[in-house]
Amino acid sequence: MLGLHLKFKDFARIGFAHHFHMDNYRQVYGSCYDSDGFELVYVKTGGVTARIYDKEYEIEPRSVIVLERSLPFELFSADGTAQTHCTVQVMMDYDVELVESETCADLSREGIVVPFITPPCNENEAIKKELYSIISNIAGGSERNSLSVSLSVFSILSKLDNIYRQKLYSKNNTASLLEYKIKRYISDHMDKEIPLSDISNAIGKTPNYLNSVFKAATGMGIHQYISREKVRMICELMENVSMSFKEACENVAIYDVSYGYRLFKKQAGVTPKQYLAGERCER
Repeated sequence: MLGLHLKFKDFARIGFAHHFHMDNYRQVYGSCYDSDGFELVYVKTGGVTARIYDKEYEIEPRSVIVLERSLPFELFSADGTAQTHCTVQVMMDYDVELVESETCADLSREGIVVPFITPPCNENEAIKKELYSIISNIAGGSERNSLSVSLSVFSILSKLDNIYRQKLYSKNNTASLLEYKIKRYISDHMDKEIPLSDISNAIGKTPNYLNSVFKAATGMGIHQYISREKVRMICELMENVSMSFKEACENVAIYDVSYGYRLFKKQAGVTPKQYLAGERCER
């Protein structure tokens, strides 16, 4: 997991702040932006793939991304589907260093250390509200370089710094890191069957231990989470790629359509036909 170590030299000011929607989303960052700051992005809907230095990261909805605009990032929507996010460009004088290790960050560093990607978590919902507030204030005519805007930006960065240091990368709190690794493994293998034993072998922990940690963190077992994510992917493929239910099931390694139908109805609360007709079950 990449991170960014930021050391600030002045107050934050905003370049742009908006809600964004695009089909077949693709955005390239790099030297053409020079030092045009960084972006705080909340992914609302649509899967996003990020590529940096020839390595790819899958980013799911409700994640937060910190994009340093001078680094060679490429973002594109998964399978060419529609992508919706809100983003705030932060402009200030600062030093930046890329943190490439998955081990603990150096907690003695000055400045703020933030993850490039923060997967869905409760903290992200608070960050989303602050980003929405900044966007609303800017749209309402507030000054882009006001003290209140600067304080809101630093509040968001402080939350991200706390996540990076104390949750994903803290030696004293491995539960969140394990949850992230489990979700990442599942996301990377959605086109295959995902036995718990395979996740266990990849992470190096026993199946029972992983399941107990995951259930304590999320309120559901790993198999239940896999089922939920497979149904979510089936929904996206039917809605955004116009796949048939059978084709969508096969894309997530469900080859028994009858089983897929029962699983879909259990997770979504409606049949595939009802779902495509716009019916939703509040769960």
